[in-house]
Amino acid sequence: MNRCFLGFELSVKCRVDLESWLRPIFKRMQEELNWQVKKVLPMNWHATLLFFPKLKPEAREIAWNQVVSWTEKKVWNVEDFQWRGLEIWPSAANPKLICLGGDIFKSSQLWPLASSLKAFPFQAGHGEPVLSYRPHITLSRFPRGRKRIEEIAWRQFISLHTPLPKNLIQLDRISFFISKRTVQNPVYMRERTICL
Repeated sequence: MNRCFLGFELSVKCRVDLESWLRPIFKRMQEELNWQVKKVLPMNWHATLLFFPKLKPEAREIAWNQVVSWTEKKVWNVEDFQWRGLEIWPSAANPKLICLGGDIFKSSQLWPLASSLKAFPFQAGHGEPVLSYRPHITLSRFPRGRKRIEEIAWRQFISLHTPLPKNLIQLDRISFFISKRTVQNPVYMRERTICL
């Protein structure tokens, strides 16, 4: 059995444009703040939909067939996500990563997935975040043991940069990933994918 998850992926153009927007921010972050962060490769950027601590291959097959059916019916209204900008997660007091965060998307409760969370095989996933879905895209990770960050300093730093351009984030696929833990960072392997 494997750790795995369903996630929405960024379009190729979106990854290029987002990387361009982020480049000066991370450059200043290193030069002026001396923050040592491990950047996530653009090819791995995604917004997790449903995480499974473990799921057998045959159960993944069943789950994926259902996801394909839903996707063909155009149920994922990801174009309605509202993105806020860069955030420290889970908080400045306990920084673990920097992500692009979105507003809570209440319409996720209308997705067919929401009403299937107690059914096999989706009951094996962490379903609660789906019901109060708040999309986020992990962009970098802090080293373990990173001390707290002053919230005011972070807000001042972010205010000096161009806001996230409207409509920059474009999600065009949903994929099933296998996740493997390593000493450095998780390794994601795309098992299946379908265009939205």
